Amino acid sequence: MANAARRSSRSKDQRIKECDGTVLAGGANRQVLRPDGIKELDALYEMQTKDGTI
Repeated sequence: MANAARRSSRSKDQRIKECDGTVLAGGANRQVLRPDGIKELDALYEMQTKDGTI
């Protein structure tokens, strides 16, 4: 999959985390439309960082 020069995401505690690496093939996501009209996205992917950690 695509190389990620820099990825940022916010966790529940609102700290920004950055990571360099490659998103691996596979993974899954789903979108849920709640009764109140809000859409929620649930995504699960694996990433291999530049030092080889998965």
